[in-house]
Amino acid sequence: IITIYNEQRPHSSCNYLTPAQAHHQHGKMAMRWQQKGASPTGAQGRLSTNPGGL
Repeated sequence: IITIYNEQRPHSSCNYLTPAQAHHQHGKMAMRWQQKGASPTGAQGRLSTNPGGL
C-alpha cells in the first residue's frame, strides 16, 4: 500500500505528481496546502471583535 501511495498515486499537493516524482524534481514546488486553521489572508484579514474601539 505504501508503494502505491508514494510511487503510483498522484497527489494534488504535489501538482498531481507522485511523491516519488516530486522528490526528484529540481527547484522548489509551489506550496499547495496550508496549515490547519490558518487564514488564507493571515492576521490582517481577521475581523475585529471590537469594531468601535482600539
